[in-house]
Amino acid sequence: MYTINDFFDLHKDSSEWLAVLTSSPEFKQAKNLISQELKGIQVPASFYELMILKLSEALDLEIGDLLVSGWRKQREIAQYRNKENPPGGSHTVPLLEHTLVSKHSPTIQPVINEVPLAKLKFDITLKLKIKGAILVIRDGKIMQVLAGSCSGSGSIEYAGFTLLEKKTDSLDLPGSLTFKGGVPI
Repeated sequence: MYTINDFFDLHKDSSEWLAVLTSSPEFKQAKNLISQELKGIQVPASFYELMILKLSEALDLEIGDLLVSGWRKQREIAQYRNKENPPGGSHTVPLLEHTLVSKHSPTIQPVINEVPLAKLKFDITLKLKIKGAILVIRDGKIMQVLAGSCSGSGSIEYAGFTLLEKKTDSLDLPGSLTFKGGVPI
């Protein structure tokens, strides 16, 4: 399944992305601010890379789950929560063009010698523009998504400094995504 880490190309099997990120001018500015937050405590050179690796663990969220979570809140979908199934057994609900925004604020609290330091809050925003998807809904549950196309943008920020930003071209999503047992609306 495709995750936020995949979207930002934060692959754990390669450290190249980590070196590029931690050497960027924006990260250096954020690093100065983080150093102030830690009240001048000297941290090992590897601290910032380990911090970003911890952050990437928090971004291991499946994008399909984020989409479904967003769809469940839309009025057009919520009306199927208690609707009886048609004779064919399910409702097919076309989602023409829409944008879902998913925001996350993971916090990392470093601990040195068993002493917790300042909490470091990151802001993650993911915007996905979906065209032509179709939801299959049965018994008040999203059972399947028939794919359309998607484009997206996202950013990872710390205290107003954009550490990473990405935009994608429109791409056709392959096939469909089935949710075993369905996802309640």
